Amino acid sequence: MGINKDTFQLSAEYHFGGSNANFPIGPMTPEHAGTYTCYGSYKHTPYEWSESSDPVDIKITGLYKKPSLSALMGTVETSGENMILTCTSDYQFDMFHLSMKGLPLGHGLPAEQSHSGTFQANFLPVPLIQTETYRCYGSFRNPSHVWSSPSDPLYLSVSVNSSRNFTSSTEPDSKTDNHRTMNILIGLSVTMMSVFLTILLYSCCSAKKSKSQEQAQFPIPTISAATSPVVPWNGSVRILCQGIPEAFLYQLSLMKNSTHTVIEKKLGFQKEAEFIINHMNTTTAGCYQCQYRIKDHWSEYSKPLELVVTGLYNEPVLSTDQSRVLIAGESISFQCSSAHDLFNRFSLVKEGDASLPQHQHEGYQGKFTLGPVNPNFAGNYSCYCWHNSSPYVWSAPSNALELIVTDSKKQGYMIENSVRMSMAGLVLVVLLPLDSVHTQVSIGLASGMLRILTALLGLESLQKPIIWAEPSTRVTNGNAVTIWCKGHHTATHYQLYFEGSFSALERPKPSRATNKVNFTIPQMTSHTAGKYTCCYQSGERQSKSSKGLNLIVTGECLYDTPNLWVHPGPEVTLGENVTFFCHLDSGTSKFFLLKEGRSNHIQHRLGTIKAEFPMGPMTRAHRGTYRCFGSYNDYVWSFPSKPVTLLIPVQAKSVCGLSILCELASTYDLIFCSLLWVTDADSLDMQCFVYNMYIFCFARLWLCYLDLT
Repeated sequence: MGINKDTFQLSAEYHFGGSNANFPIGPMTPEHAGTYTCYGSYKHTPYEWSESSDPVDIKITGLYKKPSLSALMGTVETSGENMILTCTSDYQFDMFHLSMKGLPLGHGLPAEQSHSGTFQANFLPVPLIQTETYRCYGSFRNPSHVWSSPSDPLYLSVSVNSSRNFTSSTEPDSKTDNHRTMNILIGLSVTMMSVFLTILLYSCCSAKKSKSQEQAQFPIPTISAATSPVVPWNGSVRILCQGIPEAFLYQLSLMKNSTHTVIEKKLGFQKEAEFIINHMNTTTAGCYQCQYRIKDHWSEYSKPLELVVTGLYNEPVLSTDQSRVLIAGESISFQCSSAHDLFNRFSLVKEGDASLPQHQHEGYQGKFTLGPVNPNFAGNYSCYCWHNSSPYVWSAPSNALELIVTDSKKQGYMIENSVRMSMAGLVLVVLLPLDSVHTQVSIGLASGMLRILTALLGLESLQKPIIWAEPSTRVTNGNAVTIWCKGHHTATHYQLYFEGSFSALERPKPSRATNKVNFTIPQMTSHTAGKYTCCYQSGERQSKSSKGLNLIVTGECLYDTPNLWVHPGPEVTLGENVTFFCHLDSGTSKFFLLKEGRSNHIQHRLGTIKAEFPMGPMTRAHRGTYRCFGSYNDYVWSFPSKPVTLLIPVQAKSVCGLSILCELASTYDLIFCSLLWVTDADSLDMQCFVYNMYIFCFARLWLCYLDLT
C-alpha cells in the first residue's frame, strides 16, 4: 500500500498477511500539514493502484496565539435550543474553525472585523441535546492547514425542560424507578467524564510545561549580518546564526504576515551557522529569524534581523546648511529630499554600520539632527527614501557627506596658534624695507596671510551662482527649456530649487566646462512654471542661492488669444502720446505688454475690462514690435496677441531727399575731379581737393542715413 499527500508520494510499506498498513509520520511540523489519501496495489503490479481512499485532513495546531470562545446567551441552555458561539482574536486571522470533542465542525467561517477592532466569527451549531465541550481555532488562507492554539474549552450545559420532567401520578412506580436509575447512571457518567477530562488536561499542561522548561534551558540564538543589512539590488549578504555547540541543525526563516517560511537549513554540530543570500531583491528582503535543534527539541526563535534592498528608486539628495567640521558637543542637522517621487519615509545611514539606522523620519522630507556629537559620530553619511507600505524596499543611496568631529581643546589650540603665526607674519611684512622689490614681496605675503586668516576664521565665502534660461524665460506650453547655473570651477555639484523646494541635482561633466551645469525641462506646463534658484557646493562649503529666475509658460488652453491695438494708430510722430489697449474675452486679472528685447509693462484689470498702457512723448526708442498677454497667474500666461509695430517716420524726409540728390551730384563732380586727378597727377592741390570732397560727400551721406533710420 502507499500513502499520498497532494499527489506526491511520501512512503510505501508492503504487508503480505493483511490488508492494512501503518505509516508513521513525525515529529510533526507545519510541513506535514495537509490532505492525505492512500492507495492499495499488488506486489506483482506495483504500477497499478486502487482507487484513492477518502481524504484525511491533518491540521497542525499551536503556531499562533489562541483565540477566545464565548456563548452569547450563557453556557446553560434548554435542550433542543440553538446556541450562537463567537470565536474572537486580536490576530487578523482569515478563518475561524469550531470543534466539538476534538473534531472540527464544518469547514470554518471567514473572519469579520468588529467595531472594537478585533476579528471574530459567529457559529450556529446543531440544536443542543446534551452537554458538550467546544473549542475554536484561527487560521490563515495560506497555509490553511496550520491552525492556532485551541481556545480554552467552553462547556455548554443542557437543562431538561420542566414540562418534560413532570411525571403523572397515574404512571406505575416501576417507571419512576427506571427514571431514578437513569438519573443515577447519567450522574455517574458525568462524574467519570469530568475526572477523565481533568486527568487529560493535567497531562497536556504537564507536557507543555516540560516542553517550555526544556526550551528555556536552551539559550536564545543570536542572528546578525556579517556586513550591513542595507544591501544593493542583486547583491549578496552573509547571515550568521549563533547557538550552542550541541546543536546539530540550524534553520533560517523569513517571516511574512506572521508566518515563518523556511529559507535554508544547515546540518552538522556547530556553534554558528552561516547562510548566504546571493541575489537580494524584493522577495528576499524582509525580517529573518533563526533557531537551532537539539535532539527532538527546537530552541526559541532569535530576535528579528531586518534586511532591506536598495536601488529601486532614484537617489535622493543629502544636504546641510552647517559646517561638517564639528567640535565635540555640537549638533548638526541634515535634510534628505527627492525630486523624483513623493516618499513618506527617510533613513540616514552611516557607512560601516552593521545594523539598520535608528534615525528614521516620517514625512515628505527627511530632517535628521545628530548631537551632541562625539568622535564616534565621525564618518560618511548617506540617506535613503522609501514608502511605509514597503519598508524593506529603499531607493539608491544619496550623495555621501563626511562628518568630522574634533576635540574642542585641540581645535582651539590649533586655531589660536595659527592666528598667532599669521599675525606675526603680518607684523614682519610691515617691518620690511619699502623699496620697490620688497614692496611687491610684502604685498604678496600680506595677501597670503590674509587668505589664511580668512579661511581659519571662516570668513571666506563662495560667490553667488548665475542662473539663466535658454532659449527664453517665456516658453510655449509643451516646449522644452534648459536652465543653466554657473558657479565656481571648484564646484562638485549644483542644486536646483523650484519655489523654495529642492528640485534636481547635477554634477559637472568632465568633458565640459566645470563651472556650469544645465537642467532640462522636457515639456513646459503650468506645473513647472514658477521661480527657480540654484546653488552649488564646493568642498565643505555651500554657496548662497542665485537670484530668482521666473519661468513663464504661455499658450495655456484655459485662456483665449487677446486683442492688441494702439491709439491713435501705429504710425506716430516724435513727441506724440499713444495708448495701447489689450482685451481678453474670457476675462483675467492681469495683462502684460511686452516689447521685443525689453521688460514687461503690467496692468491689473479684473474681468473682461480692457487694459490700457499709455506711452509718451514718443522717441525713437519707442519704435518696435509689441505683444500682450492675459493671465490670472504671474507664471501662466495666455497665447500672445498678434504683433503691433509702432512706427515713427522722419519729419524732414524731403530735405533728406534733397541731400541725397546733392550728394549724387557731388559724387558726379567727384568722379569728374578724379578723372582730372588721374590726368594731372602732378598737381598736389588737385589731389587735396579731391580727397577733401570725398570726405565731405561721405560724411553727408552718413548723416542722411542716420536721419532716415
